[in-house]
Amino acid sequence: MIQTKVFFVASFLGFLGTSALVQANETDTSEEDKAKFAAFEKSLTQAKLVGRFTVSGQSGGAGKKEEYTISSVKKMPQGDFWLFKA
Repeated sequence: MIQTKVFFVASFLGFLGTSALVQANETDTSEEDKAKFAAFEKSLTQAKLVGRFTVSGQSGGAGKKEEYTISSVKKMPQGDFWLFKA
């Protein structure tokens, strides 16, 4: 189960096309960026992600259904770090 969650988070971050480890100076954040960050937080908070997964080498149709709810997303104050609670 933990491997599934780790894979999911890694896939999700890859999907967003962003790196959680990029460093940035928070004092250089413009008001426009702050508004974008707030909109991003709002759009993903309470978002429900639903999908299916399969295991390589096993047949069995569409795969097992999984779903995750992101309870909250928050931009951390230092750098380009985000906290996802699911």
